[in-house]
Amino acid sequence: MLKKLILVTAMMTASGIAFASGAPYVGASVGVNTDVFNLSDDANNTINFGGRGAVGNIFAGYGAMLSQSFYLGGEVFADLTNTTSDITIDADNFKDQFKEKYGYGVSILPGIALSDHTMAYGRLGVVRSKFEVKETSPVATSEEKSLTGAQFGLGIQTSLTQNIDFRGEYDFTAYSSGNFNGNSLKPRSDQFNVGLIYKFE
Repeated sequence: MLKKLILVTAMMTASGIAFASGAPYVGASVGVNTDVFNLSDDANNTINFGGRGAVGNIFAGYGAMLSQSFYLGGEVFADLTNTTSDITIDADNFKDQFKEKYGYGVSILPGIALSDHTMAYGRLGVVRSKFEVKETSPVATSEEKSLTGAQFGLGIQTSLTQNIDFRGEYDFTAYSSGNFNGNSLKPRSDQFNVGLIYKFE
């Protein structure tokens, strides 16, 4: 799925060069990331718990107006977060720690112009994120794995100057499950962020 989305994004980006209103851009954003973890053990016992942390993103892309009101963009991005959750899941009362560390991905961004300077847009993408599980009983252990997720988002972007835009966005990511120390972990992520974009026009 990731390869297909990268190919579609590359084709869209290449075709978008033909539009005079298109431009490459770079940007950065900061926000809040909230994870919900679904944990299942070998006996099919399930626990849901969550954590919250800060997140920072950097991204680069290309976008173009395909008509007077319809926008289409392609974007690659990377993020760093300290989202952590501590939970006691065993009878020994030792705490385990679940942490999301960083991720990267690719997205397509369709949008609708609300005015000459503002548009609403959606995000459809694939994310690959690193998760870490630390156990403290019976001995301290740590395990890291990368999980792939499908990301969906909504945002508003408005021009501050000819080359600088402001963006506010909400994203939801549903990750595939991974096996950590014999337990199945399936994360979900909600992310709110604001950022600035520089367009090379």
